Amino acid sequence: KGFGKYGPAKGLPEFRTKLAEFANKNFDGNVNSENVMVTPGARFGVFLAITTLLNSGDEIIVIEPAWPAYRQCAINAGIKVRSVKTTLENKWEPNVDEILSCINNNTKMIVLNYPNNPTGKILPRKLQDQIIEIAKKYELYILSDEIYSNYSNAEWNSILSYDYEKSIVTQSFSKSHSMTGYRIGYLISNQKIIDRLTKLQALCLTNVSEPIQYTAMKSLDDNVKNNGKIVKERLTKLEEICKEMELEFVKPDGSMYIFARTKNSINTSELSEELLNYGVAIAPGIGFGDYNEFFRISACSDIKTLIEGMDILKTSL
Repeated sequence: KGFGKYGPAKGLPEFRTKLAEFANKNFDGNVNSENVMVTPGARFGVFLAITTLLNSGDEIIVIEPAWPAYRQCAINAGIKVRSVKTTLENKWEPNVDEILSCINNNTKMIVLNYPNNPTGKILPRKLQDQIIEIAKKYELYILSDEIYSNYSNAEWNSILSYDYEKSIVTQSFSKSHSMTGYRIGYLISNQKIIDRLTKLQALCLTNVSEPIQYTAMKSLDDNVKNNGKIVKERLTKLEEICKEMELEFVKPDGSMYIFARTKNSINTSELSEELLNYGVAIAPGIGFGDYNEFFRISACSDIKTLIEGMDILKTSL
């Protein structure tokens, strides 16, 4: 089909059209192909948005616990990060007053990630509405990382549904279609923002591999609901085991993780290093913010493997 040459920096036109249709159908969007840009994974989309739209000295609000790349991308660009810390006791819900207290003349963006990595939290609609209104009032960009939307086990609403012109939504085939090694994702925003981000992408990598774009485009026809069903079953089993172990956690609304702690505080960085000796990997909470007593358990292995891993964790604790 001739897909093996240099291509448009925004992505294949046919693919972007299909992505717009997919977003309108699944995310309550109102977009067209000019609102879509194909990226080599959602991570690069996050990097593009933060690096292009913000300047050194600007400030960004990150609600924690959070995937570390948001903070790392900002720091790399000379941008100050203001953290809004959430707690297990408050069901990982951010306090609106704390968000407001972070805003000053230098604040330019707030990052949202729901369903959340690492907690699995989905914001209640009313709280999400309040955050959107704050962003509109102070004319903040909203960078909404929605890569776990296919793994929502409670009511979830895309930021696209608000039709806010300063929103940037990232999505990834790594999660929705389990295509981690293909390194392909996409951004959705207004055309002016997409055009700005495209210039940096063209400078950095010319375009995303066309054969991989074509593969991802064909995968849009696949029914991936079973992926969500499988992960939900695994999470249910992990929840059962965590309760038996008397770990403290909030039942995740979605995503593919449990963010837990023991009743007696421990250094989970040391625990994670120890577990590697037994072939078990957990993510220490310190990577997601000031949460060294927590650790993230992933539901990305089959149930038999998860049970074996949790048995080793139980022994180590």
